[in-house]
Amino acid sequence: MEKNYKEYFKVLLPNAKVYFPKREGTNVLGHTQVDLSDVPHNAFQLYVTGFPHLALHPEASELFESYSESGLKELIKQKKNSYPDDVPILKKALELKKSKKP
Repeated sequence: MEKNYKEYFKVLLPNAKVYFPKREGTNVLGHTQVDLSDVPHNAFQLYVTGFPHLALHPEASELFESYSESGLKELIKQKKNSYPDDVPILKKALELKKSKKP
């Protein structure tokens, strides 16, 4: 069953269709059209790969439970420049991750 990402993400460019590069490492393999009339079914994957048209709801910190600590630190670094409102949510996710370490 797919996760309902509507409770975790919001669309920053509603009712638009945008193109996002498909990458393999540093190589761009083409572009994917993303329909933003609603939160995409692959919102988490888009978000962690740098898709700029999605932002987090405060509850989203729980989504990053299985995401790596280094990945979270990198996202925090990226979002400080591109969308600072997400930084506290990502920092909370990092704190939760650190608190669960044995």
